[in-house]
Amino acid sequence: MSLRRRFLPLGLVALIALAVLAVPAAAQPAPLPTWTVGNAVGYGTNLDLTALAAPFLQQLQTNYASYNITSIQQLNFTGSLDAWVRQEVQSKTDTYYVLATETAEGLRIHFVLKATFDNLPAPGTYTGNCTYGFFDGNVPETTRTIEVALDLTSLVSTSGTSRWSISEVALMQSTDDGTAQTSARAVLKGLPMADLNLTACQETITYEDRDLSISVNTHEVVRALFSPALDVFDFPINPDEDWWANATATVGANVSGTVNVVGLSAADEQAFFENLTAAFQSVPGLAVTGLDHFPIDLAQITVTVGGVNYLQGGILHDTTYPIEEHLQARESNMTLADGNIHEVFLISTYQDPGFCLPTLYAVYSVDDGMIVGYQTYLDCSTSLPPLFELKPVPPAAAQDHLQQTENNYNPFPPAPGNAVVDFFVAAPYWGILLLVIAAVAVAAFVLVRRRGRRTAPPIPPPPAP
Repeated sequence: MSLRRRFLPLGLVALIALAVLAVPAAAQPAPLPTWTVGNAVGYGTNLDLTALAAPFLQQLQTNYASYNITSIQQLNFTGSLDAWVRQEVQSKTDTYYVLATETAEGLRIHFVLKATFDNLPAPGTYTGNCTYGFFDGNVPETTRTIEVALDLTSLVSTSGTSRWSISEVALMQSTDDGTAQTSARAVLKGLPMADLNLTACQETITYEDRDLSISVNTHEVVRALFSPALDVFDFPINPDEDWWANATATVGANVSGTVNVVGLSAADEQAFFENLTAAFQSVPGLAVTGLDHFPIDLAQITVTVGGVNYLQGGILHDTTYPIEEHLQARESNMTLADGNIHEVFLISTYQDPGFCLPTLYAVYSVDDGMIVGYQTYLDCSTSLPPLFELKPVPPAAAQDHLQQTENNYNPFPPAPGNAVVDFFVAAPYWGILLLVIAAVAVAAFVLVRRRGRRTAPPIPPPPAP
């Protein structure tokens, strides 16, 4: 699990805990389960973003005038998303189980747009009224062409273990090792830029070209301890039941790596970090250092809150915070990895029936006794197809998808080796071994031949002039 996941709103902490859980259960109600070492589960999805975006691109091309576009010279989008999870009961002691979890999430996007707009601000300097830091003035509009080209590849991978109490099947602690890698390039032509001078209350409009490259290569190891153990299931589970999961979480981490942006002017880079510093300074008691230039080195960032050091030298010191989560379960039926329909519980944060928001559900299979996937719905109703889901698959298939995702989405793949050179210098050094064997064979052959015949006398040197 990556560091950013640890600092999601506390409302998702219990669901994250469910993501690493695999438990057997009985029918209704689901009683306290007993895990078996070696039990495994997998789930995930592959999304063809190209196909999903096609209707929106078609609508834009058909109704471009509705977006103040006079013409579209070029429009193209392709992309894909993979997200896969595999979990296995690794071991068991007298008091807790150990679960191993692997995840891989890959994203690839290519987007090109060249279009002419009729409502862009005209270049020039304009004077107006400034109230509450906003410019209010008359800026005329003009027709101009903008070009955008974006390519992005991202891969986030984690592996970790967690301990779950045997007495309650509650989360005791977890350790997750994660990496995040992103490579992106944005080429922008004819981009409108606004420079606001609040003192003179003037806004200057210019048009610029940008060629920006962004790279992210980070590594984090996150540790979490829950006291008491976080009882996210509160067995036995009954239909339409709701319950509270309360604990105090202590989280620490080691972080390293860099974030870099290439292509910014010196003035733009300085302005970016000045604005970032100003935002930090607006938070009482917060002090941040090490964020003043690219590349950003995570190991050089220091964060102090109220005089207490939280992050320094890549070490996030243990921080405690309370977890008080209201959860609920509802019954449903679903086709699972074996192709058959099974009874399941959909577990989520509690939703007030009169005020429903987009909801993430963990899918608990009563027959399989495992969390076998996730679904997201737009509201409390689950009668319509989910907006997004991680579908159950056999563990072996999940493992294959994990490996494929890590190979296909790696933005910084290792340089290809030279087959001839690797034959000699890479373990197990077959080339060197072959040379040694050949040398010994040649030496033996020469020695045998020398023993089998007389040696001719050496040729005398030519006479001196």
